[in-house]
Amino acid sequence: MGTVIGPVIVALAIWTVRRGRSRNEVVAGHALGGWACGTMALTSVEAHPFYLTAFGLVVLLPIFRDRQFMQLVKCGGAFIGAYLGASFPFAIEAWTALISQFVNAGNGHPGDWIASSGFLVQATGVTFTANARLMSYPFVPLVTAIAVLIVLLASIAVLGRSVTAAGDPEKVLRTDRFALFCIVLLVTVLQFTLYMRGVGYGLLKLTDYFAFLGSVVIAVAAFQVDLTRVAAGPLLPAVFAVYCLVGLVEKQRHILGPYGERTAGAPLPLAYRLGDEAVSGILSGDLSAEPLNLFLYENRYQTTRISFLTSESNRFGPHVTATPQYLARMSRVGFGGTTIADITYPAATTPKALTVTSAAGQIHLLLPDPHWQTPEGEEVGKLRRWLSVSGKFVIFGPLADRRSLDFEVAAGPDLRRENQIEIYVAGQLLQSVSPSELPISIHALLPLQVGPQAAGEVRIIGPTRGIRQISVAKLRTVPR
Repeated sequence: MGTVIGPVIVALAIWTVRRGRSRNEVVAGHALGGWACGTMALTSVEAHPFYLTAFGLVVLLPIFRDRQFMQLVKCGGAFIGAYLGASFPFAIEAWTALISQFVNAGNGHPGDWIASSGFLVQATGVTFTANARLMSYPFVPLVTAIAVLIVLLASIAVLGRSVTAAGDPEKVLRTDRFALFCIVLLVTVLQFTLYMRGVGYGLLKLTDYFAFLGSVVIAVAAFQVDLTRVAAGPLLPAVFAVYCLVGLVEKQRHILGPYGERTAGAPLPLAYRLGDEAVSGILSGDLSAEPLNLFLYENRYQTTRISFLTSESNRFGPHVTATPQYLARMSRVGFGGTTIADITYPAATTPKALTVTSAAGQIHLLLPDPHWQTPEGEEVGKLRRWLSVSGKFVIFGPLADRRSLDFEVAAGPDLRRENQIEIYVAGQLLQSVSPSELPISIHALLPLQVGPQAAGEVRIIGPTRGIRQISVAKLRTVPR
């Protein structure tokens, strides 16, 4: 949606400053531009400030140049009113989020990987960038991308010269060329600035939502210098075909191919719809990454509440209730080449089709926690976590039958002879283990649990220097 609205904003900026516009037409252009920018705020919060800047630069320059300050008041009022009319009250929250994002994540954002020289290849639309160096790309896409980049820079130079040089033929109106040159120059300077500062996420948004601009600039510059008539023969279609062929091969290899492989083994979206038996309960989505997004997409219009522990997600708030909880199980372990399984999952193979089962007896680690290290191992039955000091977890309830807490414990390099390992559930000590007993399989009888969840803890008593006192694996509950 952003790239659909983007060309409209650029076109409105060019139309507004076109030579011969009456004052009322200029005011109308500002109002239409404000409405388009407000609509852009609803579709891409992060990208729309760039369009605000681009539109403002183009339409304000003639007003300041001609010192029409009363006109500035009218145009500014029309623009702001239309902008707020399209986006209010969302605009207030949007700008609060934008300022917070800029302050807290302007640098060091996960998108910073794009702030590398490989960004130039993606900016030309040839292939996806994941490489830090240009020379790490294959020869053909690298040459194609550099050729596109050279043509774009030459087109910007042609536009700039045609705006400043007197006596050039007006194949394209000078005011149109001036507006387009201002926009592309602004985008180029912003890209260079964000690249030099390493602000990859902003650079990614700026590039994505102005992706169409390079084609427009090249076309206008070519038409202005009468190159389109020369290239109207076989040359232009041949160049276009070569670019499309290289781009298609690269995107099939790095984007479409992996996406197809990942989704081919996934259940249909309908499989992620929760059954009627769970509608009255509280749902705890036991999903990660792509499965979680697919699950939420399929259930986006349902009124069923979804519950997440505070430690399990930073996108959803917890919903505390005493009613029964249900667990939406993932389709299988290791979905999409990523190890989703944790030590909290049983060694038994999960069903291929997604099912909805009772959450009673399921265990979730309380994360993030500096004492639980990341899981190691590639097989679900052999996954383990290193632990130091204390590792907390939650057992979902209610438990209507007697169950035992089962897991395996092995000594780590930081464990000392004077340490003691204690296992607690709901504040009750279930078992104590000394280092001399390790490795050991714990089978601790759980008390009957009537609440929706109970807190558990594996606690290490004594000196706890280091991060690998013990190794914990196969943490689960089993019927007795």
